[in-house]
Amino acid sequence: MQERYGAALRFLRHGHLHSGLLEHLNATEGHPVQLNLTTEIAGIDCEEGIIRKSDGTCVQKDLIVLANGLGVRTSAPLNTFMCRFLSLITGNDCPLRDTGLSFFRYLAPAQEFLDDPDTRPLFENQNGDFCFFQNFAAATSIVTYLCEAGQTRAISVFAKRPPSEGATADFHPSIRAIIRKAPEEGIFSYPLRIRDPLTKYVRGRVVVIGDAAHVFRPQQGQGASSAIESAGCLEVLFSGTRREDVEPRLKLFEQLRLRRCGPMHVFSNMLPGPDGYAWMVEKIKPFWDDPTKPLPPPGSRPMSFPFREFMYAYDIREESRKALVGYQQQKRSESRPIQTRLRRYLREILSIIKRLMQRFARPAHVHKEPPGKIRSSSPTPSPPPR
Repeated sequence: MQERYGAALRFLRHGHLHSGLLEHLNATEGHPVQLNLTTEIAGIDCEEGIIRKSDGTCVQKDLIVLANGLGVRTSAPLNTFMCRFLSLITGNDCPLRDTGLSFFRYLAPAQEFLDDPDTRPLFENQNGDFCFFQNFAAATSIVTYLCEAGQTRAISVFAKRPPSEGATADFHPSIRAIIRKAPEEGIFSYPLRIRDPLTKYVRGRVVVIGDAAHVFRPQQGQGASSAIESAGCLEVLFSGTRREDVEPRLKLFEQLRLRRCGPMHVFSNMLPGPDGYAWMVEKIKPFWDDPTKPLPPPGSRPMSFPFREFMYAYDIREESRKALVGYQQQKRSESRPIQTRLRRYLREILSIIKRLMQRFARPAHVHKEPPGKIRSSSPTPSPPPR
C-alpha cells in the first residue's frame, strides 16, 4: 500500500472521527464555524439558495450542501428511509430498499485474538490490512481490521435477519472463534439498505454528498472515504469563488463525482456470488465513461487488487485542479470573441471622439487689417441730405 499508493490504510472509529472533526471546527481561525443542531429545516429553494426554517425565518446562501445521511424513517413498508429534500434535486424520492441483511459491529482487545490459539493463525502475521471471510451459501460475511493504534480489533458481521446459528455454521472453527469473542454488551446492529446509484447530485445552488447521495454497503470500506473526497473536491473548486461562479462549478463537481461515486456505488453494492458480476456490469454502464478502461475481472473479491486500483490510485485534489483549469480555459476561449468585438467597438468610438474633438477644437477665422491702417472706432457718418 505505502509503496504503490503513497500511504498506508488508516482505520478510525466513527466516534473518534466525529469528535476530531468537531475539534477542528472549533479551532478554525479566521473562519469560525457555528453548528446549529436545534433548528429544523422546513424547506429549501434550490434555485435561489434559500433555507426555510421551522420557526418561519429564512436565510440565503451562495451554496448549500445537503449531507443529512440516510434520512428519516417513513411509514412505508419495511421501515423505509428517505433522505429529506433529495427529491428537490433528483425529481423523485429515491427511497432505500431493505436487503433483509444486517451488519453487527463490535470491538475487542486485539491481544485477545493473538492469545487465543484458535484465532492466532489468522492474525499473527497481519500487516494492518483488512481480513475478509465470506460464506456465499449462507449470505454471511465477516470483515475485521485493527484500529486505535493497533490496540483494538473491529469486527463487522453481515448476516440475514434475524441472525441464527446457521449463519456461521460452515465457517472454519477459527473464524467461528471470532464470533465467540463478541461482548455481552456493546454490539451495534444496523439494517442494511441500498438504493440504485443517483444520476444527479446538483440542482441550482444545492449539492448532495455522502450517504445522502450514495448508500454503500460497507464491504469496500468507501462510504466515509467518498464523502471526504467530495469535501476535498468542493474545497478545490470553490476556493476564491464569486457568487456567479457557484452554479457552473457545481456542474463541474457533478461531472467529477458521478464518474467516481457511481462506479464505487456499484462496486460496493455488488451482490455476492455468481450473479453479482453480471449485475455490476449492467449497473455501471451510465458511469463507466471510458470503454478502454477494463473493469475488475469476474471473480474479483472485495478489496482485491482490481478494486484497490480504482479506489486508491486516485487523487481527488489533482483531478479537481485539472478539471478546474480546463473549465477556466474553456471559459476564456468562449469569452474571447466577445472581447474582440468590444475592443473593435471601443476603437471605433475613440476614433469618432477624436474626429469630433479635432473639429470643435479648430480656431475660428479672424480678419486682419493691412499693416498701418487703423480702423476708427467712431460710427460712420451718414451722407448729407440732398
